[in-house]
Amino acid sequence: MKLTIKLFVIIMMLIAVIGVSYAQEKVTIDVYGVQWLPGHLEEMPKIIAKFNETHPNIRINYIQGQWAALKTMMTTGAAAGNLPDLINLETSTAMEFGERGALVDLNEFLTDEIRAQLLPTAIEGGLDFNEEHVWYLGDEWEVNSLVYYNAGLLKDSGIEPPARDQIWSYEQGREAMKKVTDPAFDRWGLMQNVTMDVQEWFIPALWCWGSDIFVKEGDNWRVKFGQEAVDVLKFFNDLVVVDKSLSSETAGISTEGMVSRFIDGKLGFVSWGPWFWDLVDRAAGEDLEWGVMHPWNEKKTVTQVEATGYAMAANTKHKKEAWEVLWFLMTDETKKPYNKKGRMFPTSKVLIEDPMFQTQDDFMDVQLLAAQSGRQQTKHPVFEGLHKEVMIPFVGMMFNGEMTPEQVAQVIENEGNYLIQEMQGR
Repeated sequence: MKLTIKLFVIIMMLIAVIGVSYAQEKVTIDVYGVQWLPGHLEEMPKIIAKFNETHPNIRINYIQGQWAALKTMMTTGAAAGNLPDLINLETSTAMEFGERGALVDLNEFLTDEIRAQLLPTAIEGGLDFNEEHVWYLGDEWEVNSLVYYNAGLLKDSGIEPPARDQIWSYEQGREAMKKVTDPAFDRWGLMQNVTMDVQEWFIPALWCWGSDIFVKEGDNWRVKFGQEAVDVLKFFNDLVVVDKSLSSETAGISTEGMVSRFIDGKLGFVSWGPWFWDLVDRAAGEDLEWGVMHPWNEKKTVTQVEATGYAMAANTKHKKEAWEVLWFLMTDETKKPYNKKGRMFPTSKVLIEDPMFQTQDDFMDVQLLAAQSGRQQTKHPVFEGLHKEVMIPFVGMMFNGEMTPEQVAQVIENEGNYLIQEMQGR
């Protein structure tokens, strides 16, 4: 009898030890990040360290990736069913792999209480075309295109630099670039990747410079090249074909090359995202006189705004813990310096009210003003086909002087509507 009791006690003690060990076992959540800005790379380890310190049963295993390798990683991982638990990405990648079934629909976590804490852009980026699934949540957002100017070079060219709240017309911008451009000194008016081999940047350029060509009329969509969109085509045609102030020699250069050319006075203007500020600010000396302004279109009705954030892999074995990590990455106080160093805004309503974002310092006010007309670009299913099959070749013909902007606009509108009708089976 005594032996039986002792055996029972030993068994119960073993069960207790095993239970405690199991309860203390940590769940590891793999997070694949594509951060590349110096400020982001400085802050990300601090965010991860805080999470790991304050969440004893969950550990973040951070995997540093690259934007250039993201698509390959997603394709390989989705096929093998071993994607990281959370993936840092943007709209187009999320739409593609969400439709493939590789991502979790985050609607299951988005209670009314959660939604009330977020800005609309946090959800809009990940919302699919039919507005049924949310494939990722944005943890920061930015205005995709601002115009940076070398004030010293403008003054040397007889141009008065713009005021902070000033929006130039196309003609003002065009005239300024003509004055700055001097091929003999390898000096150009504008750097913008619209003259790359495939003009792959051009549909986003329409949004960034103030126009949208996808229009919804009732329940139906159509491509409509209104006057604002034609004006964008004319503007870039003037720069590339007529004035030659946007030279193909300035397109496709490295990020470091673009920054150094801007600092060295080889580029009067650069059109790029908010991250360009951080790169120039770190590389330039205090003697560089420069600033930022809105894209040149005083009549613009839309500006491209995009949120980057995190998606959850469908193959994750720890959805609850993965969501806990994702929510922390969006809302914790440690994200404020991370967002600010990238000159981007948090998607949390609480964090964005912090004075560090409601300021004129580092042009945050310029972005907020531009964002008043901000909108995500369309996720219409014909977007990719229209871009690759129509926009790229015909804009290229325009830049070669083979077609006028009006002719290109008509072709894009006709072909775009044909693709939509074909998709709808009409």
